[in-house]
Amino acid sequence: MSRRLLLLVPVALDMVWVYANKPAGKAVNPFFLYLVFFGIGVFALSLALVPAAQRLRRRYGPLRTFLGLGLVLSITEEVIAYLTRSGLFEDGKHALGPGLVQAALPLFLWTVGIYIVLRRFGYSRTGFFVLAGLGGWLCEVVLNGLLFVAPALALLALPVIAYSYFVLIYLPYRAIEADVKPRARSFWRVPAILFIPAVLWLVGGISGHYLTRGATA
Repeated sequence: MSRRLLLLVPVALDMVWVYANKPAGKAVNPFFLYLVFFGIGVFALSLALVPAAQRLRRRYGPLRTFLGLGLVLSITEEVIAYLTRSGLFEDGKHALGPGLVQAALPLFLWTVGIYIVLRRFGYSRTGFFVLAGLGGWLCEVVLNGLLFVAPALALLALPVIAYSYFVLIYLPYRAIEADVKPRARSFWRVPAILFIPAVLWLVGGISGHYLTRGATA
């Protein structure tokens, strides 16, 4: 079994754990439905769309292609969360429009941060996806506060949260992969991919909150 496939083993185990732990009164865990539709469905679609995404890169250039795909995937992710009543929408208090601003804006700005780091540093494909997923997990559990409220849950959810960010960034990265040139290793390479996108994620979260203040379902 390849190293990349081995990385999916904890994700699969986590999905089983999520399925087995349903919230009270729910027939199916909403987060499990999200993982099925986004984690499996969108990833399968992304695999099929890689050639089309690379054609977009040749036509529009890496910047517009990467950020355009990142925006589409950020919105898609939150639409799926809305339809499955997971994440921000689980409590039923957020309408789709305000929820998209509050939740998709941080994801998109995180994508912008990833692009900035990619243009400065080079990564192997596997290393990039692992670090990007870890960075996304840190945003979710540290900046959203889950790590301080329920540290055991935050650690248990690491594989599936990191995997969600991997799916979010997979197609944009594959679209511009030919433009990501190998570069000399640097001490700043790992801190940059964790810190820069996180700062922009936080900016997006704060901005989304104030832009939609008072707007509820």
